[in-house]
Amino acid sequence: MQKREVGFTLIELLTVIAIIAVLAAILFPLAGTVREQARASDCMTKMHQLYVAARVYKEDEGAFPPALFGYVETLSTAPGCTSDPEVPRAIPYAGAGSYVAPDKIISGFLYREQVKSASVFRCPDAPASSANAVTVARYPNTQPGDPNAPGYWPASWIGAMLQANGCPSDEYGTVDCHWEVNPADPCVGHLYLQPKYFYVADAYDIGPRIGPDGRVVTGASGEIIYDRHYSTDWTGVKGLDDLPNQLKYADPPADTTLLTYCTWHQASYNTGTAIAISLAGTARKIDMRRIQRDGPNVFAR
Repeated sequence: MQKREVGFTLIELLTVIAIIAVLAAILFPLAGTVREQARASDCMTKMHQLYVAARVYKEDEGAFPPALFGYVETLSTAPGCTSDPEVPRAIPYAGAGSYVAPDKIISGFLYREQVKSASVFRCPDAPASSANAVTVARYPNTQPGDPNAPGYWPASWIGAMLQANGCPSDEYGTVDCHWEVNPADPCVGHLYLQPKYFYVADAYDIGPRIGPDGRVVTGASGEIIYDRHYSTDWTGVKGLDDLPNQLKYADPPADTTLLTYCTWHQASYNTGTAIAISLAGTARKIDMRRIQRDGPNVFAR
């Protein structure tokens, strides 16, 4: 009997390899899209938790919190801060020395009373390197008469108001600072007009600024420029001509009032969208260009 060798021809092998390559080219991007959809869904869930917590805080305190998570903290045993040097007091960080990890802060707002885990405040698209990093955050300096100005938001003047009160300002906007602190306070008076520091992982109080090209805006030294994404006051003024849809008012219209938004999805994966949530608890993806155009008015149009 004649023995026959069984195997694949070169053409058959090349055909199989080509089919595998085509399938991989189709499935790999799809898998990435599915993962990003899962991260976006997780982000919306966290936003809704913060929405519920902010509502509870409002009921308890009579106003929405100054920040959702809290400011970076350091421990002080200065005589004006504590009468017992063995019991340090947590005060806002001033930019020098050591500070506590995000999950160790004491004077948070929604954390730890309404929200027990610091991980709720972190977007799943934020890089792992942001876990303990800190930064300042800005409000764009907006001029209502110049709609072509970078970061222009109609009727959003708080950057100019803070600048007028003495907060530091540069070409990227006005740094949110402790302008309301009493400089005579023996414990925290040194913070007067000093920047407020935020944890980079605090993705719903602040977030990376996205430029018109869809890329993250960076400073002269390559540092990421962060903007405030949660604010009770977007204009810095009150009156009949002021925007009614701001958290500083007693009863803002829930459907058109922004609670916060997140830009990490665009910053990390160029999704073309940000995720925002209204005071009505509606969280959804919104075109990045619309966020850039409307800012705190994104739900009003």
